[in-house]
Amino acid sequence: MTEVLIIGASGLLGQHLLNEAEARRYSVTGTYYSEEVAGLERLDLTDFDAVETMIAGRRPDIVILPAAMTSIAECESNPVRAMLVNSEAPLVVAKACKSIGAKMALFSTVHVFSCESGPYAEDSKTSPVNILGRTRLEGENSVMETLPDSLAIRTCEDFGWNRLRSRENDVTSIVHRIRCGEEVNLPVDQWATPSYAPKVAEHVFDLLRNDESGIFHVATSSGLTRYEMGKRVCEAFGLDEERLEPTSLGNMGLGASLPRRLCLSTTKIEAKLGVSMNSFESCLEEMRIRH
Repeated sequence: MTEVLIIGASGLLGQHLLNEAEARRYSVTGTYYSEEVAGLERLDLTDFDAVETMIAGRRPDIVILPAAMTSIAECESNPVRAMLVNSEAPLVVAKACKSIGAKMALFSTVHVFSCESGPYAEDSKTSPVNILGRTRLEGENSVMETLPDSLAIRTCEDFGWNRLRSRENDVTSIVHRIRCGEEVNLPVDQWATPSYAPKVAEHVFDLLRNDESGIFHVATSSGLTRYEMGKRVCEAFGLDEERLEPTSLGNMGLGASLPRRLCLSTTKIEAKLGVSMNSFESCLEEMRIRH
């Protein structure tokens, strides 16, 4: 039986990867770090000795690494930890995988690009403008240099139901805030092709099944502004659109220099797997049904 280790299985992507692995009847071990989750093992990704010991002891066939620092603000305020988690830890995992002959799948982000134009293909020029993007790109590069047959999966603004932790994402935040009677300010000048976590997990395991390697983008087919995304969420969940307030990034107190076009091209993975990426709207409908 295929043995899978998911480092960061309590996060949004991680928990859906865990579900997908179990649905495919793999033997799977998952880890958490900050919030204890029953059935998962605690692992500090910055404790490199512990990471090496777990991989050497478990000897998995596949190691998947969704764990990362994903907040632009958190990376800017704590660049040392961002370097440890996003750049150095992936290399430690890659070397440990290489020593036991395991396949590795690393997650990365649209922020490895400047996000001034897009949609970006896998071979588009990388030019990160923040610490998040720079550290994630360094992690990508070190893994692919150490273990060339690895997978690097870039996603964008991940969304879906988070069953294991209290952390919100763009979609769930809109749903919960409007249901609580709040107004939600959303920019009309930032675009994204958001990634639906359950579908990301499905496509990643399809790539692993086919023994693919290299960089792949996984995202929905819909390139929408944040405000347009909010309207689609309201339509899907029967929420009051009047609670949405269109605004600009510059008026949100987040800094006008934030990336504006967080869009990924998925042509490569569609060709490899013979599939079409789901629309944002169809993913919201699946979320509504599964709520």
